[in-house]
Amino acid sequence: MIIVLDIDRKRRIKMKFKINGNTWEILTISNTEIDNIEGNNGENFIHGTTRYGLNKIFINEDTPEQLRTLKHELVHVWLYEYGHRPDEKRYNEEDICEIVASINDFINEIIDKYFEVKDEYKPKHK
Repeated sequence: MIIVLDIDRKRRIKMKFKINGNTWEILTISNTEIDNIEGNNGENFIHGTTRYGLNKIFINEDTPEQLRTLKHELVHVWLYEYGHRPDEKRYNEEDICEIVASINDFINEIIDKYFEVKDEYKPKHK
């Protein structure tokens, strides 16, 4: 798996990774930006979203649950990339156990790199 990390001008993390031969990007964006992507009028707080056609994961910079949100969105990516399309099938307990066993290393590697860089570029408070 190839992982490329970058910080934009607003000091937000941008990260690219490959899965199943496809490049995906993780972007940390504002609440307003994520509302625009989702067509949300502000009624609901959106922690993150995955866009399959764009191969992008968007994480709301204001979410207090960034770790959980990124893990959640990475599961969407893994399922999609390995042929488990949304609304295609129901999963039984054995399916879920196999998915968790197969996906664990993938998610942990990306999470570790993402938060390593995030911690490195945190604003320093005096």
